Amino acid sequence: MEKKKSWMGWWKPFRIGQKLRLQVQKGEVDENRIDPIPEVYTEIQRLAGELKNAGRELEEYRRAASVAAEALQRVQRTRDANRRQHRRVVQEKDRLIEEIKRLKLQCETYQPAVKRMSDKYKAVSKQILKVALERDKALLQGDNPAARQDFSHHR
Repeated sequence: MEKKKSWMGWWKPFRIGQKLRLQVQKGEVDENRIDPIPEVYTEIQRLAGELKNAGRELEEYRRAASVAAEALQRVQRTRDANRRQHRRVVQEKDRLIEEIKRLKLQCETYQPAVKRMSDKYKAVSKQILKVALERDKALLQGDNPAARQDFSHHR
């Protein structure tokens, strides 16, 4: 079974370069005896670092975009709920305005009847008052002492 080649295969010379650098720093290998690491490998190292940073930034941007998308959805749901509530309030207001108009018309139809009843009440009250006054006058003018007693008794 053949071993799969890693995409990191190009990285091996760099790792070897790192080992050599460490050996030189420790003093295990003489710096003058080894060839300098080609600039290609240092360029690869720099580009790999940039790629890693770009990957981190990409992930951060994705998370930020996800958070922003969730916030946008919440705001849109709230906006839609407020719109529905506004429509319900407007419908209720219109219904109440129509109800008020209907009740005003109904009240206007009662006005003549109320006025007629009020006039009748005033007329009957005046009539009762006149009858009571006439009765009182008749009692006072008459020779009937019992009636006078009744009259004084009523007051």
